[in-house]
Amino acid sequence: MKGCAIDGTALYEQGLQEKDIRNFYRFIDWVMMLPKALAADFWQDFKQFETK
Repeated sequence: MKGCAIDGTALYEQGLQEKDIRNFYRFIDWVMMLPKALAADFWQDFKQFETK
């Protein structure tokens, strides 16, 4: 996603588990309201990240 400052790969490299990263992204989603287009881009990128 363009402009996303939180890289899931970096979180893995810091030793976080997959469920912790997923919970972190859910928390961010709960706290931050994105415009619909950006939210769709974010979740598309997130799903691609999960399949790596």
